[in-house]
Amino acid sequence: MTKCLLCVFLLCAPTLALAQPAGDPGMTETAPPVVRPAPKPTELPRSGPVLVSRSEPTEVHETTDASVTWISAEKAGVGAAAEVYDRVVAPTLSGPIGLFRTLTGEAGGRNTFRVGIHLGGFRQDGLVVAGNGSVKGDSNANFSGNLTIGYTPWKYLETYVSLASTSNQNTRTDTGRSDPEVIMALGDLAVGLKGRIPVLPFSDVALHAGVRFLSSPSGISFNGQSTNFAIDAISSWDLRKALPRRNVPLRIHLNFGFLLDQSATLLPASQCASSTGNDACIRSRAVESFAYGLGSDRLRLALAVDAPVAIRSVGLQPLIEYHADIAVGDGDQTLYNALKSSVPGDRLTSRSAQWITLGVRLRPVAGLVLDAGLDIGLASPGFIYGPPVPAWNIVAGAAYAYDPAARSPSKIQVVTKTITREIVRGPVVGKIRGIVRDATTKKPLSNTTVRYTNRREAPQLSSEDGTFVSYGFVPGPVTMEVARENYDTAKIEASAIANGETPIDVQLTPKPPAAGTVHGRVADATGSTVQAAVHVTSASGAVIEAEQDSTGFSAKLPPGDYAVVAEATGFLAKQKMVNVSAGQLLTVDVVLPKKPAVSHATLAAGGIAIKGAVHFGNTDALLRPDGEQLLDEVADVILRNAQLKKIRIEGHTDNRGSAEKNVVLSRERAFAAMGYLVKQGVDPSRLVADGYGGSQPLAPNVTPSNRSRNRRLVFKLLDE
Repeated sequence: MTKCLLCVFLLCAPTLALAQPAGDPGMTETAPPVVRPAPKPTELPRSGPVLVSRSEPTEVHETTDASVTWISAEKAGVGAAAEVYDRVVAPTLSGPIGLFRTLTGEAGGRNTFRVGIHLGGFRQDGLVVAGNGSVKGDSNANFSGNLTIGYTPWKYLETYVSLASTSNQNTRTDTGRSDPEVIMALGDLAVGLKGRIPVLPFSDVALHAGVRFLSSPSGISFNGQSTNFAIDAISSWDLRKALPRRNVPLRIHLNFGFLLDQSATLLPASQCASSTGNDACIRSRAVESFAYGLGSDRLRLALAVDAPVAIRSVGLQPLIEYHADIAVGDGDQTLYNALKSSVPGDRLTSRSAQWITLGVRLRPVAGLVLDAGLDIGLASPGFIYGPPVPAWNIVAGAAYAYDPAARSPSKIQVVTKTITREIVRGPVVGKIRGIVRDATTKKPLSNTTVRYTNRREAPQLSSEDGTFVSYGFVPGPVTMEVARENYDTAKIEASAIANGETPIDVQLTPKPPAAGTVHGRVADATGSTVQAAVHVTSASGAVIEAEQDSTGFSAKLPPGDYAVVAEATGFLAKQKMVNVSAGQLLTVDVVLPKKPAVSHATLAAGGIAIKGAVHFGNTDALLRPDGEQLLDEVADVILRNAQLKKIRIEGHTDNRGSAEKNVVLSRERAFAAMGYLVKQGVDPSRLVADGYGGSQPLAPNVTPSNRSRNRRLVFKLLDE
């Protein structure tokens, strides 16, 4: 250990020498300092009192003699195991650096890059749906895959991105099940970063923050409402460094964190709302929750031990991890209300999930990492708090880490430098050290001009990180003007102090962007002008009334996205989305259709009530003309009521045909209606759509009239 520290000292000695002040007793000067008289300044014409800098910076003339030697890793105090292991760190299954599922306090070497792929799977009977007498339970097979990419821009910070997919097959004989036998969750995306702080030579602490975007069950897009957020505190201890003489190849890691899990929003809010027991709908909901990995908010604890050793030049790393998740909150109340009288308490309401992971990590060559492991379930949470923990799960994977600074494990380069300095001291001066930032965003501003109005030195530009250091000035007041395009110029007063630097923080206020103009005309279907009220809504929700004159309406607006809404008595309201650019004149013409004599769509409690039905083709989702006319009135209600923030369009069918095809048809019709409303000017962010097939009839499907009532669209208010 002492030899290793000596090597590090030798490598860093040149940097330490450069950092020492000239008068430091540890620096030996080979010659006495030479003092040169300051040159007489040139007198220039000036119109007012100007302080002339009569100073020159201290000059340092330096010569360096360097010698390079190579010594073995053993002589430098670096064991083979530490060398093979420390050169390359590997990602976890979820992305950050660590073991299999436990994060470690490492961040990797600067500019290192990692990519990994891991696969897992298990098969178990009676996992979600248990058997009952002669009735067999379910048979569940699960396969998962994770692709992770990590990068370390700085030795104290790492970033990563992870893509996860699962496929779950649940086989059971369950009359009336509504979940598909095979459920795939494709393309869940996770991103995050981890910051590391070394607190002791053998101990690191770190903080991890991550976001996981879950894919929608009905498509390949992400469901924003189901986004998960995680934060973890990490601590690692390396006994190899704590007990170097005993040669103990052991590391200990502790994780404690919290997961804000919003995945339960992937399930329809009204699913199984009428269930009062362990029926087919409830069992399908439980299976879907497991297949999609839905859970609730929870505290997370992980304790892991690994033993990095080396056999010749091959790294071997056996490990064991213990994990415990404790759920918080109320969980899935739909499952609770249905099962509270038929399912034992712990199987329904237990908050604890526990398992251990046994694994081994192999490093056959530099950069390549091979993983194999086994998860063993210890305790499962209750149904309302998350999916059960399988009895076992096999994990296998590989990763590759590229370290551009990696050297041969058998040799270490030692550089010895001898530095000779000749120091020429000048007059006493002071400097101004500043940073220029945006007053709103606090981001640094590069290429900002700094002028010294009471000094003769030329202007300077701030660097890429917004910083600047002035010339050496005679101590006294310094007046500056800091200017940049699109910002108000700032005048700064500072004072240069003898043999020191004065720090300043300059914040420039952005100039307001030039406004654009929206101009237009409101007319009916014949082209005649209609006297209409026109208002413009910004993306933040601010409402601006447009000005009216003989040529139409107009509004001056800052750059951005806006919704232009026109309303007139006797006409249906219309909305158009526009994007306004600085200094642009944007023409928007709005055509209003006549309003029917009798309204067929009105605002009611809980949603929009319609008289009649929105008609489609017999077996397709093609809107008929009378259906489009009715949707025009629905669009009018939505546009006239800005308080309707979110409306769900629900499609329903009768019971003719297969249940699966009816669900698909009802969903297609709901999305067709949503698409038509968007074309009529309704903001798509205010609409969602889903189909329920024939699962929610209004009347028994025994007569043509009842079946006609069951074939319907419902416009339900979700947020007001």
